[in-house]
Amino acid sequence: MLTGLRWLVGFVAVCAVAGEAPWTAQYQADGPPAKSTPRFHVLLAKGASAEVAGGVLRLTSAPEPKAHAFIGVGQSRPSRWSPEPRWGECTAWDGSRPAVVEARMRVVRVLGDCKLGAMIQASDGRRYWLLCIAPGGLARPDGRVVHKLDATQFHIYRIALEGGKATATVDGAGVPPTVLAEGKCRRNAVMFGDLSSAVAGVSEWDFIRWRSEKAKPWKELIVPEFWSSDKVEMCSPKCDHPFAATVRAETLANGRVMITYYGPANPHGQKPGTCRLYARVSADGGRTWGDERAIVHHAECQACEGSLLRTRDGTMWAFYLGFHIHAWKDGEPLMDKTRSDLWAASSTDNGATWANKQMIFRGYTGSTNGALQTSKGHILVPFSYVVPKPGRLVSACCVSADGGKTWTLSSHLDIGGHGDHAGALEPTVVELKDGRIWMLIRNSNGCFFESFSSDNGLTWTEPKRTPIKSPSAPGHITRLASGRLAFAWNNTMATTKGRDTLSVALSDDEGKTWTKPMECVRSGQLSYPNITEVAPGMLLITCQHIMRGWGKAAPVAFRVSEKTLLEHK
Repeated sequence: MLTGLRWLVGFVAVCAVAGEAPWTAQYQADGPPAKSTPRFHVLLAKGASAEVAGGVLRLTSAPEPKAHAFIGVGQSRPSRWSPEPRWGECTAWDGSRPAVVEARMRVVRVLGDCKLGAMIQASDGRRYWLLCIAPGGLARPDGRVVHKLDATQFHIYRIALEGGKATATVDGAGVPPTVLAEGKCRRNAVMFGDLSSAVAGVSEWDFIRWRSEKAKPWKELIVPEFWSSDKVEMCSPKCDHPFAATVRAETLANGRVMITYYGPANPHGQKPGTCRLYARVSADGGRTWGDERAIVHHAECQACEGSLLRTRDGTMWAFYLGFHIHAWKDGEPLMDKTRSDLWAASSTDNGATWANKQMIFRGYTGSTNGALQTSKGHILVPFSYVVPKPGRLVSACCVSADGGKTWTLSSHLDIGGHGDHAGALEPTVVELKDGRIWMLIRNSNGCFFESFSSDNGLTWTEPKRTPIKSPSAPGHITRLASGRLAFAWNNTMATTKGRDTLSVALSDDEGKTWTKPMECVRSGQLSYPNITEVAPGMLLITCQHIMRGWGKAAPVAFRVSEKTLLEHK
């Protein structure tokens, strides 16, 4: 089996045109393939083949569905038929930078009823562009030729990306824009060969190569490429263990900032007591962080998914899950088995010690998502929990009117749905100037739902849609010292519909209108944001960076000023 390609890596001296920048990586089919870095892979399904002979790489795919053969690099989830697990844990380039993809190849023949012999695809994390090659020329994905040429002969095909747009050339000559098919895409990737059920045939590749402005030197990356706006100051703490998720922060009574996350592993499938809440403290507004230490641990379950709150008496609160097991069968929760309780612990010495652990809800809950002390002194912990028939989640709050001594479960908010990630999930709350509590609720309907409470979170209005578009991912809302509201979320419904981009916006009118959302960070998955105002007008925003299908997680933190967000146009 062909397991990889021999690549010339780095900024080599081979260029397509004199005066052009050197190629970041290229393969010239001039020897037997070998396991390579970077991880450009040949991916073969059953019935497909690849071989090097006569100075070319020959790919043969079959007409059967998913019988593909192609070469790829980029950030992509592995297809089930792929023999190369997680082939794309590294990204090809920062999608905001120009890039060029080029190949010299020919279509030998097509097979079966298919009309296309090969494809070349490049995507920048938001959109993809596709050259479809038939024996008679460049075609649309349905096989209709729109630019005639003899593609059974070798030609050099190029796609150039810049500024969210793409152009194509063949042998250096421009071709009509209509030859490029395009659409939305959630990955940065370069792929050559049979990428679709519309393709089946034999193709030969003399060389394939790629370059990008300011591309990083290639290595076997542990995490995907990470982009941050030049308007934010990155200040993420570094962790020695491979899993640190649900990253939240709060100011301490002494003016310092505490950040918390859980680890050192994904809690699912671990023995009890593996996971715990960790904390670090910053003396400079989050720019640098002290040593990591565990603050909450349970021997009988996994302490995870925490949130912090400092009440006006100086008490620090940690609200978190005590995860036991996720148990569903035939689309329904096993209510006697599935369990992830909601817990509270408190500290009266700026987080140095923690005590008074108490379970405030027993059942299966989704992640915590911040907490709130109202102007009347009530403590609200928004969360969601599983209900059966049909299995789904509903949202509610645990409310304390006596400083956390006792807790009351509010009325719940139900928007229907069916599934272990369906319904009303992981809400966030803020107090409005008129005294009402505003709740924004994650769901799978393409926008946040909202509800209001006029009695300190005990009862809620019927949830309704908002104009705030969102994938199925939580956001976080808070009030700033200026009186404005700040909201952080995955504002991607117009692009990737994923969790790859984290944006922040402000509101001067209690959430009726918002400033233009500013994209702050991008990568494979950046989710569960939290906003903490560490000084008047200075926001510390945290989230989790999920990699390898939840096998790895790292904390992300950055600072951005309120002034910067207001000036963003």
